Amino acid sequence: MANLKTTRFDSASYLDDDESYAYYLAEAEESGEFDFIADSIGQVARALGMLEIAKRSGISREKLFKVLNDDENPDMKTLLRVIKAFKLAGIAEVPREKETT
Repeated sequence: MANLKTTRFDSASYLDDDESYAYYLAEAEESGEFDFIADSIGQVARALGMLEIAKRSGISREKLFKVLNDDENPDMKTLLRVIKAFKLAGIAEVPREKETT
């Protein structure tokens, strides 16, 4: 049998437009799982470009890579600064269906 070469799955490589960013973040938010939310913020930041998010958030690129790494536990203040940078980058919220009563 031939050697099978595998690579690590990178969700950021599948996020390629504002709509995909918004839906990915919305799914994470709906999960209510902090780790998933923090990870999705990191994935979207990587998809957009860490340098761009660093400029918009005022956080150094090196610090962003460190705090948004899978092994780190980012604080809420940092995550909120990154989310604000997303808004400055033009990522809109996903339209929600109105509940009917």
